[in-house]
Amino acid sequence: MNGIDLLNTLKRRGHFTLIKNAISANLLPTSNSWDKTIVKITPILTNHDTAEDAEIKLKAILMDSILYANKSCQLYKTVDGQATLLIKSIIADKNFIQNTEFSKNFPLSLDVTELIKQALQPTPTYIHLEENKITIIYCSKRYFTSREDISMSTLSKEAQQELLGYDVLVGVKRDVYQAYDSICIDGNKNLITINVDRSDDLSTREIASVFRVLPNLFFESSNQYTDLALTPVNLFPAIKKLYETLDGKVVELGHLTNTASKKQEKMKFKKDDLRREAYHKGGKEAVNNLINCYYISKTWIEGELHICGQSALISNSEPTIFIANIHHCIGNNSYHSILDKLLTALG
Repeated sequence: MNGIDLLNTLKRRGHFTLIKNAISANLLPTSNSWDKTIVKITPILTNHDTAEDAEIKLKAILMDSILYANKSCQLYKTVDGQATLLIKSIIADKNFIQNTEFSKNFPLSLDVTELIKQALQPTPTYIHLEENKITIIYCSKRYFTSREDISMSTLSKEAQQELLGYDVLVGVKRDVYQAYDSICIDGNKNLITINVDRSDDLSTREIASVFRVLPNLFFESSNQYTDLALTPVNLFPAIKKLYETLDGKVVELGHLTNTASKKQEKMKFKKDDLRREAYHKGGKEAVNNLINCYYISKTWIEGELHICGQSALISNSEPTIFIANIHHCIGNNSYHSILDKLLTALG
């Protein structure tokens, strides 16, 4: 493993702006694109006097990206002592981490030709150790669908003539990447957090598909150590509390009013708070502040939290949401700051 390998894996991870900020914070040069950034850092990595320090920094940035960047999560509360027992049992099990191409190369990602040979099912690849806490990284190949506008000028004259009359051309592409999903077992908080990687690249349906597979894999393998009959924490009650708590900025809110209208309000800029916006404040006052929230996006300096429900939930006697998105965190402190805000809102 060398610095160029680390840079190439960071490039494959995406999240350019997020990782660029982390690179800058480590006093390494950046530019306005991945390729230009790699060109700027390469001389440092090929200089005997500076290479080792730069590689240490890049590996730390990569690990932060793997552990904390742009995750969808489910939370599971455990009984006292259960998480600690599970941690000790997994660490003691020398066969828990499987010998795969993923584990041989970790933390580096496989190149595409090798990646497409791997299984779709997530496999335990690495265990990150902390005090009374572990995070198990599960690697797999994952496909996602992307859509891009196509400029008419890039097409042949014959194709342009054939498509005359169309205002917008959209190309649909299926891409593959290496996913680093994770399961964090925290004995200090009696909490298990299951994280789906790069959730900002996935549709709601694709995220839900991973959550149908990964928890089952983990809980089935964990039953040999302790009986984990757990269900995910319902996050719906946190929406109202997050809206009412004055810290941060609410940038998007979905809610119903007592006059039977449905609102999906979104600020143009994330620096602005919807709760202070004149139209929103006036509308709330007109209905005596009686709104039922089912969707919220809230930002802080540390990152973003999104709990995305549908309006139909409000008519349920016990509305439930089991997935939250924690985005734009660049490290341990920022990610856990957002997670702690969610846990506080849950009470």
